[in-house]
Amino acid sequence: MCRVKKCIKNIIISMACFFVLLVCFCRNGYSAVIFDSSFSVSEDYNDNLFFTATDKEADFTTTLSPFLSIGYTSKNIAFTIGYQGAAQFHSNNPNVDGYFQALSIDLDLPILNRQIRGVEVRVTEDVTYSPELPGFTFGGGDKESDSGRSGTIREREGVGVQLNRTDTFENRAGISLSYDWTDHFSTASSYKNVMTRYSGNEFEDRDAHHTTFDAAYRYPFSLRTEGTTRYDVGVTTGDGPDQVIQSLGLGLSFRMTPLTTATAGGGVSFVKDESPQYTLLTGLSKRFQNGNLSIQYSNEVSSGLGVVRSVTRDEEVTGQLTQVLSENTS
Repeated sequence: MCRVKKCIKNIIISMACFFVLLVCFCRNGYSAVIFDSSFSVSEDYNDNLFFTATDKEADFTTTLSPFLSIGYTSKNIAFTIGYQGAAQFHSNNPNVDGYFQALSIDLDLPILNRQIRGVEVRVTEDVTYSPELPGFTFGGGDKESDSGRSGTIREREGVGVQLNRTDTFENRAGISLSYDWTDHFSTASSYKNVMTRYSGNEFEDRDAHHTTFDAAYRYPFSLRTEGTTRYDVGVTTGDGPDQVIQSLGLGLSFRMTPLTTATAGGGVSFVKDESPQYTLLTGLSKRFQNGNLSIQYSNEVSSGLGVVRSVTRDEEVTGQLTQVLSENTS
């Protein structure tokens, strides 16, 4: 337990010092400090809450999630520190209700975009402290959604596992590079190091490395409709078995109104020594003045990095309502 608290303390101190240095030394031309706060409510259904082979128990989980962030943006740099909490309440199993906390930093370097048009470089750091085990896949917790103008929240969508309950500390540090070759074609690559530490001795600490490459071609059929063809490959190495997943996909986005968008897509993923795995993603989202409302269904394949260290299939139906409580720019 002491080593987990020490890791959290050192990372928080480093983040705070780095943010102060950026504000002090990067002030040239236009700059602003932005404060954001928001609150979201989500409902999840899990048909096997305790991950058992027999006597599966289903449950509904309500998650209340506050978010606070402070960001600094200037001509050459944009930097955000965010805090997100999540109180989870289970309908049939209140004894496993819990609260998890996540701290994240996001560093964007628009100065590079001006030097090399179309280039975007981003450095990310996510620290999560949770009373449950990490979930089944690497992808859990890495989904991004815009909230306000100060940065990007990395959401955790109830992918933890209620199994031999123990506090988990997880640190994800990474860098991504993307380049727009044309108005329609772009590529992106990323690297992320994931460090997981447990407070007890029931589970082994683990480290993993995740590298991705993505190529996408977007074609606007009309002012309201856009199609996307995508290829991506993900390689996961580390303490567990090495995994390589290659995927091909087609997607369609239709803007029903200026604030309402419908999306649908499908594809196929290839894993060594396994038959092709088909994927599906569809959703509907609506933005309003101070938030957004969305519902999404996904059936995807990811590399195992949680309790299960093998390629896994995730099937999720997610509804989310987000309300921005305040935003202050100075």
